[in-house]
Amino acid sequence: MHDTPDSFVWEIGHTSPFTSPASRFCWPGEAGCYSYDAAAWRNQSPPIHILNVTFADGSHPGSWAVVSDFGGKAEVLDPTETGSTCTSYGGPFCIYPWYTQNADGSFTYGVNYPTTANDFGKVNQFPQQPKCGGPFGPDSTYCARVIVP
Repeated sequence: MHDTPDSFVWEIGHTSPFTSPASRFCWPGEAGCYSYDAAAWRNQSPPIHILNVTFADGSHPGSWAVVSDFGGKAEVLDPTETGSTCTSYGGPFCIYPWYTQNADGSFTYGVNYPTTANDFGKVNQFPQQPKCGGPFGPDSTYCARVIVP
């Protein structure tokens, strides 16, 4: 993926570290793979809040961008690339979480919450085709998309 200067990373596609087996790799559509489950995100209390980023010189970002290393929605819908067993987008264990901005300016990650002011197109905020260069050549990684200029 084509990264930004500072990143918030959530390890999508692993079982909870509090279950057995802990932190096992899993695919979209697989029962127990809660990172792809809207209900699991919605029931998280409180949701993850990203308040801001402070760089080494004390400054803050002037824009925010998002990227997924497997294409967000494309990851859920492409069994060839990811092993997904989802036949459509949106069912149990068949979503890809997205960033939202709250009324107070903070960001959340997961799904839309009661505090959501802007969801940036939900999962469609992530580019679904690799169009940036990377270690595997041209058009081999997903580009970051600016969501807040």
